[in-house]
Amino acid sequence: MPSSRWFAGSLRAPSRRSLITRSFLAAALAAVVLSGTTLAWTSTSAFGGHLNWDGTNTWFSTYRWHATAGTIMADIQDLPNFNGTLWLGLRNSSNQQFTNTQSWTSYGFGSGAFTLLNTSDQQIPAQYFAINGRMARCGLFCDDYFGGTLYW
Repeated sequence: MPSSRWFAGSLRAPSRRSLITRSFLAAALAAVVLSGTTLAWTSTSAFGGHLNWDGTNTWFSTYRWHATAGTIMADIQDLPNFNGTLWLGLRNSSNQQFTNTQSWTSYGFGSGAFTLLNTSDQQIPAQYFAINGRMARCGLFCDDYFGGTLYW
């Protein structure tokens, strides 16, 4: 009758299938690391601004150059109205929004990657871009400022 106690001597050598699986996983990990799929940001900048109190879109005037195709991400540290909702999108030099609108709330604070309009693709082509921002309508004395870090 087998004992329910565990003894160091009861360990078995790994099976052949286990060794093959581990070797495959190690090779796959090495391929990912060597392929350069890590996120490398060309530029990083603090950004933010004051939004329209009436809830309409605010078009910020600063254009940034996104030199190579890749991800553009925002890390928001300051929401409008302390616990409000912030919506951001990116527009091109023709003033057309080319990304889906990303939202941040007091519950979803932090980083978010922009995706191309009507897709889930995060590979933004090289181009100039500017920020569109919006918050929920609020009264005259509300906090209309947002801020964070932009990575592209």
